[in-house]
Amino acid sequence: MGAGVGASIGIMVVFYLLIFASMIAAWVFAALAVYNDAMSRFDKDATMFALLVGFFGMIPLVVYAVMRSGRQPGKVCFQCNQVSAANMPGCPFCGAPAMYDPNHPAVLSRLARRRRYIIAAIVCGAIMILSFIMLFVAIFGATAALARYM
Repeated sequence: MGAGVGASIGIMVVFYLLIFASMIAAWVFAALAVYNDAMSRFDKDATMFALLVGFFGMIPLVVYAVMRSGRQPGKVCFQCNQVSAANMPGCPFCGAPAMYDPNHPAVLSRLARRRRYIIAAIVCGAIMILSFIMLFVAIFGATAALARYM
C-alpha cells in the first residue's frame, strides 16, 4: 500500500473525532442557550428544557421554541426576588406587586449569555459540517490512492 493510504486513514479518524466533538459541543451550547433563555423569562422549567435539549438534540429544541412563543414570562418580585406565575396579580410570598421587567439586570445578563451560547452552537455546527466535507474528501482521496495500487 503506501504512506498515502495510511495518512488518509489517519485524517479520516481525526475528522470522525472532530465531528463527534463538535456535535457534542453544539448540543451542550444549545442546551445552555435554552437554559439561559428560559431563565431570562423566569421559567421554572428551565432545567428540564436544557436537559432535554442536551440529551436529545434538535427535537426538544424545536418543541421549546414552539412552546416559548405561547408562554408569558414569569413575574419577579423586586422585594423578595421570588418568581411567580405570569397570571398572578401580586407576589404570593410577600404580597408586593410582582412585575416582569425586561431591563432587569438578571434578564439582560441571561440574554447576553444566551446570545453567546447560540453563536458557539452555530460555530460548532459549522465545524461539524466542514468536518463532514473534509471527511468525504479524505475518503475519496483514500479511494483514489487504493485504486492506483490495484
